[in-house]
Amino acid sequence: MLRVFVKPEYTLMEQIHTLWKNRAMAKQPIRPDSKEAIAERLTLTREAMGMKQADFCRLVGITPQAWNNYEEAVNRISIDAALKVVQATGISLDWIYRGYEALLPQHIAQEIRRIRDLRSEQ
Repeated sequence: MLRVFVKPEYTLMEQIHTLWKNRAMAKQPIRPDSKEAIAERLTLTREAMGMKQADFCRLVGITPQAWNNYEEAVNRISIDAALKVVQATGISLDWIYRGYEALLPQHIAQEIRRIRDLRSEQ
């Protein structure tokens, strides 16, 4: 529940605006199929493989500019580009688009967990 204290001298419209603004700023959970969540998994995958963007792009056959846009959540990765990643790395479309870890290669899954643990400690 979002609790916001507004000054009593504010008009009703000012109070409503303040409540709405604070509600919009409250952190909402990220959906697993959102651009941001997909971008995070793409970044985790590349980092789990111990590769820089340029090297990863050469491996999978995607331009660095396109890959950067995927990792920065500027664009959602296309199915064609995702299939290139799947073929080159062994990860699954379920991991990319839905976040299902079950079909990840074991070494990549372990490294992703390690990276997440390190990030949560910071």
